Amino acid sequence: MSKCYLCGQTMVDRPVDYTLNKDKYENLAIKHEEHIIQNAIYGRLTDSEILCEKCGGKLSAEIDADFNKIFHGITEQLKHILASKDHGNNNFNRTLKGYIFKQDKTKIEVHIKEGKVVPIKPDYDFVATENKVLIYCSQKTAKHYQNKVKQELTAKGIDISKISIEIIDDISNTGELGIFFSEGIENFNSKIKLGLNKIATGFAVANGIDRTQLPCTLDIDNQKIIFTSNVVPFYPYSALDVTIEPFRVVVEDNFPTHTLILYTDNFSKNKKLVCYIDLFSTFQFYVILNQDFKGEDIQKVYYQTVLKQEKPKLNIRNTRIKFLSIIAESIGVSFDELKGKSVEDIYTYLETKYNQFTVSYELDLNEYIKDISNKASMNLLIKKSGITSHLGDIEREIVEATPEMEIDDISAMYYELNRIESEGQLNYRQNFIETTDKLEPVLYSTLYKMIELNNANPDIFKSYGHFKFYQLTQFIKMNEFKK
Repeated sequence: MSKCYLCGQTMVDRPVDYTLNKDKYENLAIKHEEHIIQNAIYGRLTDSEILCEKCGGKLSAEIDADFNKIFHGITEQLKHILASKDHGNNNFNRTLKGYIFKQDKTKIEVHIKEGKVVPIKPDYDFVATENKVLIYCSQKTAKHYQNKVKQELTAKGIDISKISIEIIDDISNTGELGIFFSEGIENFNSKIKLGLNKIATGFAVANGIDRTQLPCTLDIDNQKIIFTSNVVPFYPYSALDVTIEPFRVVVEDNFPTHTLILYTDNFSKNKKLVCYIDLFSTFQFYVILNQDFKGEDIQKVYYQTVLKQEKPKLNIRNTRIKFLSIIAESIGVSFDELKGKSVEDIYTYLETKYNQFTVSYELDLNEYIKDISNKASMNLLIKKSGITSHLGDIEREIVEATPEMEIDDISAMYYELNRIESEGQLNYRQNFIETTDKLEPVLYSTLYKMIELNNANPDIFKSYGHFKFYQLTQFIKMNEFKK
């Protein structure tokens, strides 16, 4: 029997007559599908055993609404390539705010809607050499604003009967566009921390952690998600992270992604329960759920893309029999399912499974780490060799921009890769490997290193955050042509 992690009530399935008799069931904790990563930022992971409908609505109003607004500038620009949300209007056009930074280093505050960049305050330029006025505003505003412009020009002694007027309702080509992220959001830090803590709490409860074991994010007595000093930013420190993060936009398949890793950190005498959160492959934080966790060690991973996934177009009947195993694998049918069937039955079975097949947004983080570790190690070795003539332009740029590292760093990445292969144990973003004077690999806590670095030099986290945001912005620009 599952309990709502916020109110603590035992939850029940929705009664058949609930819609007609809501008052009758007012005191019941009704189960509902709760998005662990918010639906509005294209999270796909849900669970019906963690939060009742009433408390879900409460947290949606108190936390999710503000948290989701933070990412509107990203989701609005990418919505043409993002997966459909589980619910809500995917085609709603939001108005965003930002600046156009002109070449003369001045900036114009603008709003952006449906691809057009319009000044919030209308403005104009008089081009005397062409006897023309350029008015910068929306077509709707221009009807009234041009009268003001004419009055001002007349007051300056300009004969308006001889000038032409051009309305420019999109000034995107006049400078560099920057869309607001944190600017203009009151209490930004508290809103993003509450949203992260809600994600971490939901993921922990969905994976069997009792609500009483989450003191850093959950106030049981007051039935609230809280934040303390429990949110720690990430900065690439290990050999692998330093190598991949600058190029993640081109080396991570299905970029951008969301990642959750729930794990126990045993670096000190007080074991910590931690959730690493990585949203849009950009916003990366550790959420400490419990500073002195007494439960058993845990490691749970969720990794998904937010990009639209298309169902493969297959004509099974026209596929030669020797290629049917490839078809089967692509739609998740195992060899055992086909064993003992006649050729005709195999075709029929695969057609049925294909019609039932739905695309999955969940990815395999272990496979990603294995793939990227191999690529990163190879890039380091190629850079040391100096031989890049066999590479394509993009591959050569990545190798040339790869930071200089010692052989020990390459060995550390191979050691991590071997652990995944032999033990199925993932240390990604949890521990990093360094070699001692005896050349023995030793694991250190990434979380503790982040705390140490943040206390010593918080500015490097700000610089890294700006770089990651720029990286995502460049991805958005690269995908504008897909609209």
